[in-house]
Amino acid sequence: MKKTMYILAAALAVLTSCGDSLEDTYKDFAGDGPIRYTGKCTNISVNPGWECLRTTWTPSKDPAVKNIRITWISENSDTATAEVAPTDTVYTIKGLNNQNYQVMVQSVAENGTPSLADKITRRPYTYEHEAVTAFTQGFNKYYLYHNHLLLFMGNWTDGILHFAIDYTNKEGKADSLVLTKDVFDEQNVDIADVDMSKDITLRRRGMIEGCPDTINFQPVKLTKNFLMNTDFKKELRQHYAIGNDDVESFAASAETVGLDYNLYSLEDLFYFSNLKTLNLGARRYMLSSHLVASTVTEQKRALWVINKLHEIGGVTVNMYANAYLGTSAPSFVNKHGVASVPVSEFLSSKGWSITTSEDDSGNSLLDNLLDGSATTEWKSWPSEDGIRSFDLIIDMKGNKTVHGVAVVQSQNADLVKFEPEAVSVEYATASAPDTWTVLNGIDEYTLGTAQGETTIVKAAQAVNARYLRITVKERTYNSVTRVALADIKVY
Repeated sequence: MKKTMYILAAALAVLTSCGDSLEDTYKDFAGDGPIRYTGKCTNISVNPGWECLRTTWTPSKDPAVKNIRITWISENSDTATAEVAPTDTVYTIKGLNNQNYQVMVQSVAENGTPSLADKITRRPYTYEHEAVTAFTQGFNKYYLYHNHLLLFMGNWTDGILHFAIDYTNKEGKADSLVLTKDVFDEQNVDIADVDMSKDITLRRRGMIEGCPDTINFQPVKLTKNFLMNTDFKKELRQHYAIGNDDVESFAASAETVGLDYNLYSLEDLFYFSNLKTLNLGARRYMLSSHLVASTVTEQKRALWVINKLHEIGGVTVNMYANAYLGTSAPSFVNKHGVASVPVSEFLSSKGWSITTSEDDSGNSLLDNLLDGSATTEWKSWPSEDGIRSFDLIIDMKGNKTVHGVAVVQSQNADLVKFEPEAVSVEYATASAPDTWTVLNGIDEYTLGTAQGETTIVKAAQAVNARYLRITVKERTYNSVTRVALADIKVY
């Protein structure tokens, strides 16, 4: 113990020799003395708003703090600052555009020394922000039809504060329709007596999730457009043998149009500004004992469309075999039974041959496809190798003038689930047997699938052909995969 005390006394003697104090000794090692940091702000947050960023913080209690400095740096390194009182707790950075900003909130001491700070990156809401551009326009689709603006509304959301359509009426006066929740709930809106030569504009005000500010969205000018549903366009193309780029001009000029197979909606009929006659189901050539009416998914909307076509455009509507409208058809609709096959004479198939691309145990029945009878059929053997496609190739033993092909489904009730839903029809000449051309202009033609139903695939124009290639695909039902067909006739 005595030895330890002696060592400590000796050490103190050395440290205090030459008159140096302990503080002087520390300065020799610490340079200019201890480093003093300005007190930091805490609880800093940066929240995006409309073309702004809102910053909040808890000030430091450091008495040396003179100001609070807010710094923001853009993506292209443009830097700006603002200073507020040391007791302030909020600041809004305004006038920002569509980019990310790095934000710092720092305390600044009397001598100008800032506190340490972390950078927080945020992006304000602007017209270019994807959440803003994605904000609902209120309607899914609109049409300009005979001085009527027809709207098909979407769903009302809590973010909608004010929607209005501004337009000029037929008397030349400015007018407006406010689209309230009740209007949205109606789903279908008809604004009459609109001057189509003047601007029609949608005004919107609302709020989006994550932004605390009310946004006046950019006005949307409604102009004539052409956004036809895919299934509706295919329906027209296959019946009228028109190209994809010709559908719009066809719709603008057609006075008579027919629709036959299942569709999502009938709303695209409003593109037919010159339409006078609409035939529904007139090309479904079914047996009266096996009727299968074509359907429309949006039936309530379809009925509204039919009523407006008649009311506004004076369109005559013919319905065959309850197609689309069924028992809900309005009283002005002319109701017909099953349409008759329009072709009375077919080419004789005597001496023709038919083969298939697939090696199938049912090939011995291929001749049933050329016997002219819907009560006999060809059917593939149930497949265990997935769904197969069959190329049924008919050799007419010489070039024939072909206007089209009739494909007949089997009348056998046991095979109805295996009837093909679509077909492709191609032809080749005697001189070029390996060069196949689509007969109708489209790769796949929809088939009616009622028992014994006949579908006419009309050629885009009459052709000279020796060979016909009819391609059908198998279907699966109750784990069984096969295909069945009764007859193929050529005219």
